[in-house]
Amino acid sequence: MDSNLKLRDGQRTTRCWFAKEYKEKPALLEAQQFVGGYVEVLQLDDCQVLINEEGLFSGLPTNVEATEILKKSGAYNISDCGVVGNAIILHGDAQWT
Repeated sequence: MDSNLKLRDGQRTTRCWFAKEYKEKPALLEAQQFVGGYVEVLQLDDCQVLINEEGLFSGLPTNVEATEILKKSGAYNISDCGVVGNAIILHGDAQWT
C-alpha cells in the first residue's frame, strides 16, 4: 500500500492511505495502527474508508484529501469538520466484508 501521501493541517500531519491497487485486505491490527485507534468503516458505493472511530473526540486534524474524496462521492454526509486523522481508502478486493 502507498502510505507516502502526507497532508499538513496546522502543526500535525495526516495521511491518506490508498489501497486501490492492493489485492488483499489490510489486517485489523495494521489498520488500527495506521488510524491510531478503533477503526470505523464508512461504506461508499465503490469503496470503503477506514477512519479512527474516536477521531473527533481526540481532536485529530482534518484530513483534506479523504474529506474531498467523500464529498465528491456524494454518498456520505460530511460534517463541518470533515474526515479527521489518517484514513485508509479500500477499493475492489481490498474492501472488508
